[in-house]
Amino acid sequence: MVNREQVIWAYRLLLEREPESELVISEKLNNKSLGDLINEFLSSPEYRRLNGVSAYGIEYYFTPYDVSLLESIKIDNLKSKDGYIINFMGTCIDCSFFPNTSNRSGEIISQLPIPDDTLHAEAFEYISLIEGINSVQNNREVAIVEIGAGWGPWIVNGALIAKRQNKSARLLAVEMLSDKITHLFAHLNNNEIYTGIDKSVNIWHHQENNYIKVVHGAVAQNDGIMYAPLVNGSSDHGARPSVNQEKTDYRGLEVSYEGISSYSLSTLLQDLPVVDFMHVDIQGFEYQIISESIQTLQKKVRYLFIGTHSRKIEGDLFSLLYDAGWILLREKPCTFRFEKGSTPTLEGLVIQDGGQQWQNPFLD
Repeated sequence: MVNREQVIWAYRLLLEREPESELVISEKLNNKSLGDLINEFLSSPEYRRLNGVSAYGIEYYFTPYDVSLLESIKIDNLKSKDGYIINFMGTCIDCSFFPNTSNRSGEIISQLPIPDDTLHAEAFEYISLIEGINSVQNNREVAIVEIGAGWGPWIVNGALIAKRQNKSARLLAVEMLSDKITHLFAHLNNNEIYTGIDKSVNIWHHQENNYIKVVHGAVAQNDGIMYAPLVNGSSDHGARPSVNQEKTDYRGLEVSYEGISSYSLSTLLQDLPVVDFMHVDIQGFEYQIISESIQTLQKKVRYLFIGTHSRKIEGDLFSLLYDAGWILLREKPCTFRFEKGSTPTLEGLVIQDGGQQWQNPFLD
């Protein structure tokens, strides 16, 4: 067991502060060894934020410009709410959307999300969103699209930022899982973006200065039918659709399926003359979809963030978008654990998504 003095010095050396109470000291005394104590500190969100280290040990450097963008959307004096987590920009996030977060009910994440927000997203995802919205001039409508939307964090964050800039927003979210569609409408409601009774999908809803459309389906190379795995959307954030109803998914997990509609990006974006920010997180299908839709992206999408799910996919995207003339603004490689034969695909080895932020120079 460790002693009280070791705990106090761990706070001073690793977190550069004194422990906040006797209670936290007593909790740390439960560590069986000094090594266990140090590992607990090194893996804590506070240490990661202080030293710019992600949960998987990757170090990043954020410029003063990056920090200033995050500071521009930060809200002080936030109020807590039971059953929810409030992030640094005031977004209200239901704890039921995530496993094992009930102990964070009422938490306020007041610090900037550097290197991440300790919940679901990294700093450069927020930065990408802010740049897309800030680039919209003359108070015109901001268009934000989220493909593989889950509970819709980026359309909601984007709508809140746009509102503070006195800009209206047109929001399009595409999600394949039925329970996440429910979460998505709840998240819109909790943040007062769309509070209407009508929760119909595949149609435009209107509230105040915003238009919102939630599409229940999957993005694909062509319109048609795909198969969504029947999984718990609150605990499985890595599911992806299948062209066929295989017995196991790309991670080697046994799953059952239901048929859902699939749509090409061209079809999904047909109502939007321009998209100011698009967030794509589709668990390994990203190169197939982006490459098939490059002409649509060239004509319509100004800023693009792509969640990446293998090093091969990252290289393929670099080549594709570089050759198409796009500008890479930021990127981070995915993290994977190589265990030969453990999964049927490279994407199944990934333990932390990567990401690429691109700007289309052909659109003002």
